[in-house]
Amino acid sequence: MKQKLLTLLLALCLALTPLTPLTPAFAAEAPARDLSRETDMASGLKALGLFRGVSDYDFALDRAPTRAEALVMLLRLLGLESEALQENAAHPFTDTVSCRWADPYIGYAYSHGITAGLDAATFGGGAAADARTYLTFMLRALGYTEGPDGDFLWSAPYTLAKDIGLLPAQLRLSSFLRADAVTVSYAALAAPCKGETQTLGEKLVADGVVSAESFSDYYDPFAVQTGTVDETVAANVARFMRPYVTRGGIDISTLPISAKSGVLLIGDAGYEQYGFYARGAKMCAEQIGAAADALAGKARVFGIVVPNRLGAVLSYDDFDRLSSSSKNESEAIAYAYSNMGENTLCVDAVSNLRLHNDEYIFFRTDHHWTALGAYYAYEAWAETAGLTPAKLDSFSTLDMPGHLGLFYGMCGNPAVMKQNPDTVTAYIPSGNFSVDIYESATPRSGQLIYDYTNSAYKYGAFIGGDHPLTAITNHDIPDDSACVLVKDSYGNPFAVYLAQHYRTVYVIDYRYYKNLSGYRTFTQFADELGVDDFIVLLPMTLSQSEVTAGHLSRYCK
Repeated sequence: MKQKLLTLLLALCLALTPLTPLTPAFAAEAPARDLSRETDMASGLKALGLFRGVSDYDFALDRAPTRAEALVMLLRLLGLESEALQENAAHPFTDTVSCRWADPYIGYAYSHGITAGLDAATFGGGAAADARTYLTFMLRALGYTEGPDGDFLWSAPYTLAKDIGLLPAQLRLSSFLRADAVTVSYAALAAPCKGETQTLGEKLVADGVVSAESFSDYYDPFAVQTGTVDETVAANVARFMRPYVTRGGIDISTLPISAKSGVLLIGDAGYEQYGFYARGAKMCAEQIGAAADALAGKARVFGIVVPNRLGAVLSYDDFDRLSSSSKNESEAIAYAYSNMGENTLCVDAVSNLRLHNDEYIFFRTDHHWTALGAYYAYEAWAETAGLTPAKLDSFSTLDMPGHLGLFYGMCGNPAVMKQNPDTVTAYIPSGNFSVDIYESATPRSGQLIYDYTNSAYKYGAFIGGDHPLTAITNHDIPDDSACVLVKDSYGNPFAVYLAQHYRTVYVIDYRYYKNLSGYRTFTQFADELGVDDFIVLLPMTLSQSEVTAGHLSRYCK
């Protein structure tokens, strides 16, 4: 397919020449623009490997494309990018310093007669490309010729472009943006090649540039007419884009940064410093995998590794700048999941947390996440479990202000933290619940949420803190469904959400449960108590601890 398209391009002898903007009468102005539709289209093209932004997650749709970008967008859409990069041909232009990244593309286009530049030594890659330039590219790529005896005139590509579907009503031809170039590219995939019934998209599939499955999953041929991307396609694209979108983080560029006792103080927030330890991560993951293997066909085992604030809130670039770790936390979690075996259901909590990383998902003065952060991990678990998560607005709330946590002391009681302490917010479900706390063979009664407003350390509000075994019963659920949550203190607010789905939630703190006489293994929980699901939730640091692996080895069998 690449050779076919290249031959077509050579025959047409594309030339990037400076063009004066010319807006036809039917083009509409739209000074204020909602680019959500174009973002969906750009994401779909990216999923197909036919478009890229200025970074993995920034498409820069709100600015004009340069001539260099327009050329690169065309080559990508035609599936010629890899060929251009491999060839890495030279070119004679001396003005490409500002767009050096595009040199392989410009060299490829020049060596194959696609562009001759503005003159023998000038390419003009930084100049803006207008609508007429990009439409001309697309028409040529589809096999249409220009000139008095051709299919369209160089000065007026609009009529033909409109006839074959390259000018949907939403397109803006004046003040042409990268968003509009995306719309033209997206429309071109549904447009017919000259003299053929086959569209450009079908041609790419037929010649192996794009798989038929991907094209069906990520492309909606009617989107340019309807103005919206099909819901199923949009959902597929969103799933594809999730790892890229979550690369972004909060802006810390103007905040002071210092380090003390293993904690980075950035502005008024503490960040636990992190180092990747592959041996410990593998050992913990393999224990969870062993449990899943032992319970295969009998019960489900979920693995959840939770990032700390550093891995959830900062951009990957800032993480790399502030950490010497060989893997960022998303990569470390992926490594752990790769060692949990095929029977473990691994929950992508980190992506959902990062999608909300501008919200109050981690405390500033403490190493824990907030109940809101735990909720977003619960949402990700529910999706993996095939369940509908309880809506956050279905819970009542209890705010407990004035919390100063572990980082406050570790950072030397900084005034910036004391002046802006955390508020612990608990989300309280409605319903008929009872809680039994086991620190010995005889339980005592407890609560889902305690009012710790007047306590110094307020995180204990969630199920009363850490205990060897806590049994939560939801008396509104009539069946005998049950799960086991294996956790440390991170799991305490998470347990509250699980109680919406099971009659009984057994909450095990893996550090202390071994001290109870007659503690059960996973298999015994399943055989003796009919437990359906086991959820092992570990925070970042402890998920790489050999000590944690030793604790888990007692239960994960």
